[in-house]
Amino acid sequence: GFEGAGRLERGDDLEGIVRTNGFWVPYPGLVDAVVRGIAPRDFPYANWMGYAKDTDSLIWSYWRMVLNGSHGVWWWRWDNIGRFMGLLRPDLSPPDEVAEMLEDTRITREGLGDLLLHSEMQTDGIALLYSPPSMFAAQVAEGPSYGKAAEDHAAWQQALFNLGLGFGTVTDAMLRRGELDPKTTRVLILPRTEALGEEEAHRITAFVEAGGTVIADVRPGRFTGRVKPRVAGALDALFGVDSRDSSGPVKKATVEIRWGEGQPAWRFEGMTVGSGIVASGASVRGRAGETPVLLSHAVGRGRAILLNFSLASYPRVGAAGSPPGTAELWRALLGQADAAPPLTLIRADGKPAEDLRVQRWRNGEIELVGMMREPERRPSQRELILKESDAPADFVVTLASPRWVYDLRDHRDWGRQREIRLRLSAGRATFLALLPDAAPELQASLSSEGVRLGETPELRVSLPGAAGAGAVLVTAIKPDGSEADWVRTARVIPRGETVRIPVPIALNDPSGRWVVRLKELYANRRVEIPLIVGEQGAVR
Repeated sequence: GFEGAGRLERGDDLEGIVRTNGFWVPYPGLVDAVVRGIAPRDFPYANWMGYAKDTDSLIWSYWRMVLNGSHGVWWWRWDNIGRFMGLLRPDLSPPDEVAEMLEDTRITREGLGDLLLHSEMQTDGIALLYSPPSMFAAQVAEGPSYGKAAEDHAAWQQALFNLGLGFGTVTDAMLRRGELDPKTTRVLILPRTEALGEEEAHRITAFVEAGGTVIADVRPGRFTGRVKPRVAGALDALFGVDSRDSSGPVKKATVEIRWGEGQPAWRFEGMTVGSGIVASGASVRGRAGETPVLLSHAVGRGRAILLNFSLASYPRVGAAGSPPGTAELWRALLGQADAAPPLTLIRADGKPAEDLRVQRWRNGEIELVGMMREPERRPSQRELILKESDAPADFVVTLASPRWVYDLRDHRDWGRQREIRLRLSAGRATFLALLPDAAPELQASLSSEGVRLGETPELRVSLPGAAGAGAVLVTAIKPDGSEADWVRTARVIPRGETVRIPVPIALNDPSGRWVVRLKELYANRRVEIPLIVGEQGAVR
């Protein structure tokens, strides 16, 4: 296995680490979205937490891992005293801050976490390319004048999260192996992909010709895969441009983009714009003076779009003060490839909904939606800076079509709705379950109504007619009213299946009337089944 380390901005071979080791728990950062996109389903990954001492930072760290599809939450360490926050006190009880975090995130240990691991994260047909040699190419020639390549990756991730769109990741090595599947990927985004080998360029061109959409920013393919300068970009023909004179200085400029005929122009000031790009077959949709900054080129059944500016200089999607068209431009670019979010999330008071994190999972016909407002973080990425604007606020969620909606945090059954109103807090996730119809009644029975000490009755659980997998929390209550904590378990109930769960009774357990309790995740329905436990040799 491998823990810690891993930095996208250093050009680390993230795929090599994943494919060589048995697990990976890097420190939180941009690398997380890459790891989740390239890791096999059974590859455990997460982040480390436990470095901050305040409750808000701990809760945010936990939920951030859940929303990133992590297989668990990793704590450094359980016994820390002094610099970091220990998970347990010397008496093995959690500190108050940890106890509050455990309460806020309890639902993940009552079935949601297991269910997420059995569900498919949604990418909406979008993939970002991570190219290690491009991280080095961005540091030579005029590359540094565009800013750091990692900042462009961060801008792309933030924009997609804020738009409510999921995305995956491919690497240059995956391109060479032909692992870019046009059946599952409709849009390939090339953030600062300045270094490309001939095979990668060929694969990208074939993807567009087959009907895909490619969106790139700043000097795509101006270097070989070994970071040797080219006279012209390897993808110039694909984007319909001539970049032979594009090695000149960058400039700060006002950009005007007009996407549709008869539509007003969107203006973005202070953009970092390249020079020397000439349209050679592409149509120009945006300019900074005479310099083209948005070019669109139809190739085969697909389209290639070049942004001749650094995305890190583009206004943040959803941020206060962002000019008109900030989000609309991305919706237009992605919408033409049918990469549109199935839901929208806006503030009820009309203020900008900045720094949202939306992630979706699907199993069967059921969709799980996690939403969180991302507060500002200190440079260490470990502690939050909560401001007045981070106070709980009402948001309106609008679905593409009516669904039966369950709020898993507040245990609310909204019924069949297309629009609901939620209160979201910064750093605390809310989960919705979207079903085609109301969740079915939980069916459960024990293999025997009475058992002797030392026997293990079997609990049978099913969700007849379910549209997808569900989850249930099982507990057992002893005759004195206390919980038999060794019985507590969360189990996924696959669609159309009956799950069998053992309920072990020890030889030294108390005799009398026990109660087996079940709590279903979606509708929060509860079922209680009595169990009579008798002395050895006497069952009833």
